[in-house]
Amino acid sequence: MESSRVRHLYIKPIPMKPIIIALAGALALASCGHKGDVKEKETFAAVNLSPPLLKESLREDFNANAPEQKIELVTERKVIKEGTLRFATKDMDKTKSAIAQVVQELGGYISKDEANNNSSRTEQTLELRIPSGKFDLLLDKVSENAEKPEYKNVNVQDVTEEYIDVDSRLKTKKELEARYTELLKRAVKVEEILSIEQEMGKLREEIESVEGRLRFLKDRISLSSLTVTYYKEIPSVSGFTPHFGQALGEGWENLLQFCVGITRIWPFILLLIAALIFIKVSRKRRKPLPA
Repeated sequence: MESSRVRHLYIKPIPMKPIIIALAGALALASCGHKGDVKEKETFAAVNLSPPLLKESLREDFNANAPEQKIELVTERKVIKEGTLRFATKDMDKTKSAIAQVVQELGGYISKDEANNNSSRTEQTLELRIPSGKFDLLLDKVSENAEKPEYKNVNVQDVTEEYIDVDSRLKTKKELEARYTELLKRAVKVEEILSIEQEMGKLREEIESVEGRLRFLKDRISLSSLTVTYYKEIPSVSGFTPHFGQALGEGWENLLQFCVGITRIWPFILLLIAALIFIKVSRKRRKPLPA
């Protein structure tokens, strides 16, 4: 009976959790090594591309592998303020002196000074640059010196979106330029080096253009502009005597200008006189003697 019995052997189960953990770790290490090799091969493959495909490959690779840029929250709006003021004055010199003093006190400067005089009025145009935070104060102080403002206009332009866009494009282009620089260090063939340098030159032109636009925006944002035009009317002259005296004065001025003009061309006048004398003498010599 004992021989016919089937003996059941008890086999102690092997724990599977440590084995699974070990296998997962090995697979992870192999995957990381494989990915590193592939990435390195792709990087060097980009260098060994033919020149016509180099630019496209680099830009696609950069766009695909570029890190995500965090959008910067702008707490302060980027605003450009410009204004225009026009008025009449009785004393041109006094008005200009008062405006210049106000601009200096507020930390600004006069970027343009233009005068225009005619028979009816004397006109002066000043372009004032002032820190943006003091623009309203400047406008109020200059308006106080105006006896009767004829025209007053203030234009406020919000350039926040353009500023963020230009700044973002500049950062992206500089990152791409750095990528070109790294690939240039790894390039071996002369053809590849020349192709990369050519693309870097084009990219540098784009960067300089964007930098110029960003500098312009920063200048206009930080310093506001106020164009001030003031003038003084010249009273018209009526009656015969004033007109007659004015005509004599203008005639005398014309005579002086004529004399000055003749003085400037005196060598040509001497040459003309000498030529006339020569022609007259030649004709006398050719004249036949009487029989």
